[in-house]
Order: sequence, then C-alpha cells, then structure tokens
Amino acid sequence: MSTEKISFETVKEDRGRYFVEYSPPNPDFRFANLNLVFPSQVELAAVAETMESEVQAWIGRYPVAVMASSFDGNNELQALTPQRPCDHLIGFKDKATGNICLYWDLLQDERIPDDALDVEWLKRVYFDIPWRSQSELEKEVNEQAKQFRLGWMIVVGESGRR
Repeated sequence: MSTEKISFETVKEDRGRYFVEYSPPNPDFRFANLNLVFPSQVELAAVAETMESEVQAWIGRYPVAVMASSFDGNNELQALTPQRPCDHLIGFKDKATGNICLYWDLLQDERIPDDALDVEWLKRVYFDIPWRSQSELEKEVNEQAKQFRLGWMIVVGESGRR
C-alpha cells in the first residue's frame, strides 16, 4: 500500500428535505464519512431509514466502507435511540458475499475492510472527485500563513506611522 497522503474534496448534494455531505476517507482511515442534515424536524424512524438507504446508495457509487451520522437544523447530532441501538451507521460490502452489511454500532477497525488504506485504490475508486496531495496541502497552508503574516506586517507598519 502507498504511503502517499491525499485529501479528496467533499461531495455535497441536496435531496430536497435533507442534504448530504460525503467525505472520502482521510489518510489512515478505513471509511468515508456521510453526514445527513435535516433542516426541519423529521421523525427519527424516517431519519434512520434514510441513513440506511443513503449508505447503500453511496456504497453502490463508491465501494468504500462508510460511517453515516445525521444532524438537525442546528447542526447537532440526532439521537436515534430508541429507534436504533446507536446514533451512527457503518456500512460496507462484504468481500465474500458481495452483500452490503449495515451495522448500527461503532465497529473496531479490524471489523472494517482495509481497502481505503490503499491510496492508489482510492484514486481509482474516486476517479471523479478532485484530490490534492499532502505536500500540495502543506504548500497551500504555508502560502496562506505567509500572506497572513504579510498582512499583519502592513497593518502594524501603517499603525506605527500614525
């Protein structure tokens, strides 16, 4: 597996009554993150069912393990108990059967496929999502910091002339 670190852009989609944000795995993570945001109140049973169908759809689109969470209009995690045993849903495709497995539980890493740890595999799977390397991200952060310092030097220099 490659040791290169990359970061993908987040995919955001509007579903009408809710929004989704799908984030491919961060370096060294075995799963993608899927956040569902419900701006208005929805019954928790419907939220849980929507999470299950979204996880299945995203795994069909990108065969990567995914952890889903739902949030309300105030951006607070929705408590899904007693509808489900956990507020988070983890899903992935079983390598032996090809079936999508859904778990309302926070699984240990060993139980989640490790495909996402292979950067080259991720690049193939997420062929349609832009990404940047760790060195590109660091360069961008350094440039922003440099611009920030330059801005402060101008502000401090201007205030010293008054």
